Amino acid sequence: MDPNIDKELQEAYSQTVPEKLQNIRDCIEAIKQHVDDETLSAMRNCVHKIAGSAGTYGYTEVSQECRSMEECIVDALEHPDHARPQWDEELEGFYKKVEDHFKKKH
Repeated sequence: MDPNIDKELQEAYSQTVPEKLQNIRDCIEAIKQHVDDETLSAMRNCVHKIAGSAGTYGYTEVSQECRSMEECIVDALEHPDHARPQWDEELEGFYKKVEDHFKKKH
């Protein structure tokens, strides 16, 4: 845990990690069912929120992974003609990295 961040706040944030991971998982499953603006936007909103809060509480790697995924999603939304046939693999890889980074920090 980051010594510059209040321990109680950091612990409170770490208690929300399972919910954040579940939110990501739910968005990924929705995208696997049907990739469209709605499912991609939901995923973008989810990772955008985590990117901001994770960095604040010392989860720098999580924040970086989420920002990177957000950029991929924004690109997909802005250029729907650029198909991403590897979404499933890309999203699962992203999830695994985020999960691992959250575990390392805790």
